[in-house]
Amino acid sequence: MNQRKHKGLILDFYGTLVKEDDEIIEASPVNPDRGEILNSWNFTELCANAFGANFQTQRNLEQQSLARLLEQYQVDLDAEELSAELFDYWRSPEAFATTSEFLDSVDIPVCVVSNIDTADLAAAIDCNGWQFTYVITSEDCRAYKPRPEPFIAGLKLLGMQPTDVLHVGDGLGSDIAGANAMDIDCVWVNRKKRTHPKDPRYRPTYDVTDLNELPALLG
Repeated sequence: MNQRKHKGLILDFYGTLVKEDDEIIEASPVNPDRGEILNSWNFTELCANAFGANFQTQRNLEQQSLARLLEQYQVDLDAEELSAELFDYWRSPEAFATTSEFLDSVDIPVCVVSNIDTADLAAAIDCNGWQFTYVITSEDCRAYKPRPEPFIAGLKLLGMQPTDVLHVGDGLGSDIAGANAMDIDCVWVNRKKRTHPKDPRYRPTYDVTDLNELPALLG
């Protein structure tokens, strides 16, 4: 397959441009180990089922899933109180060291597409001193990646076709699988150098360990 000439970028935000909220989740005072907690947490399932008329914001889904988890493990803690620190981080996340340099180097149109609530993403962008002409959130299109709605909305803002853009993200399920389903070339930001999945749905077009490797892909 010939390499496409990409005219625009669709960028994931959390885990790609800024660090994820893993440290806060890992600090949660629930007894089971992290692996057991994540296997029991139904947050991803709730997001997958929240679209169209059934859409709910990520804040609502976070509290619902956490309340269920606390009940499952019989932990006498308040889901709303536990979520407060997480929500604060969503609004003021820490950027990866090379993000600003990478963004400054990009000379093609960019659209941020994120599975987060609109007000939280706006605050997160502002606190890092960035500006983006095009931004799409799950709340804007009432659906979460990997569903097609966020990608379609991003393409519409950019005025481009799937073959024109390159999607960059760290999530195999939300980013890579979603882009592949739309025939969008995708870059997996694989900072932990994980093994590539065998399932073609989750196989990226390109693999980088840091954003500073992307300019070479863009030519």
